[in-house]
Amino acid sequence: MALLIETPVSASHGLVDFISAEEYLLRERSLPKAEKHEYLNGKIIKMGGAREKHNAIVGNLQGELYLFLKGKGYRIYNSDMRVHNPLANSYFYPDITVVKGQPLLKDKEFDNLLNPVLIVEVLSKSTEAYDREDKFTAYQSILSLQEYVLVSGEEVRVEYFRKRTANQWEKQLFTQPTEALPLLNGDAPVTLADVYRDVHL
Repeated sequence: MALLIETPVSASHGLVDFISAEEYLLRERSLPKAEKHEYLNGKIIKMGGAREKHNAIVGNLQGELYLFLKGKGYRIYNSDMRVHNPLANSYFYPDITVVKGQPLLKDKEFDNLLNPVLIVEVLSKSTEAYDREDKFTAYQSILSLQEYVLVSGEEVRVEYFRKRTANQWEKQLFTQPTEALPLLNGDAPVTLADVYRDVHL
């Protein structure tokens, strides 16, 4: 049964401005690629290194997406590609980002994507609340975004959110290995068995 999620009014949660988005971007681009920080309304969030299970799940899902979407006009990006949402004053590094058609980029540096249609985050204990609350709220105001997926790194459990209207998202929960996620309007029906293949939970 689907659950409708109303879009929260604000993504800020009372965060205090620490630095501007311009300062963040200059700093981020000057750092080694291994050092990543996300940005939300003046707050900088340091990104930690992902564990083996997390990387295995991301690799499985990215591989399955490639097989389904090859030749269909999609582009798939890993967590090195930042997603920028000017409406939420945010820069994030999703685990997986998918674009349909040509990517729209913020500037000539070509490292800030503006038009994702699908974003996937693999949850960990330390990031789950952040991915589920602050990031999802900020993602929801990206006009192109149609689907948001939260994949548990601790159990076979995937939460699939699909935009129904500008301020309403439908949620479906998947917990059985034989179930298939209806990703990208069914263009990529990835099963949970393939998402969690060879992952020891």
